[in-house]
Amino acid sequence: MDDFLLKYSYSPGFMGEFISKNLSVSETFETKLEFFWYFDPGYFPDNDEERRQQRRFSRIKDKLPRELQEQLEMIMRSGLKVILPEKNTTDKIIYSPSGLSHESYEVRVNNEKKYIKIPYDVSTIMIEDEGKDLFLDFHIRLMAWIDQEFELASEGKAVRFNK
Repeated sequence: MDDFLLKYSYSPGFMGEFISKNLSVSETFETKLEFFWYFDPGYFPDNDEERRQQRRFSRIKDKLPRELQEQLEMIMRSGLKVILPEKNTTDKIIYSPSGLSHESYEVRVNNEKKYIKIPYDVSTIMIEDEGKDLFLDFHIRLMAWIDQEFELASEGKAVRFNK
């Protein structure tokens, strides 16, 4: 799946779900969805070996649901404009705490790759007004589908904190 329409990546911080999620969508809308997660045995193991045995990696190959395919096609034709912050050579490098999660997209719009970082406050996403609502609606629906796929893959047995 070298020729892709969309790539999505979610890397967890120290709080919330300890589930790493990666999605690739090909030109034929075939998907490769990968999860790295921890199995919940019902207790917290007291040694490293037991904790390592809780790790799970799941890969699901499927087809993107029709509704999401149609939304993605609309985004690809929309001319989505991502606002790039001005970079100043005098700017200091700002590091974010490792406890924060990282969520991003790489999507092909009119044969051009667009990189979209999802901020903690989703309403502040750096997309110009016309495409913002379209993309946010797609994001919400895609997250619901990914969560549904994960629940099937994990059989509801993943470690979850703050839920």
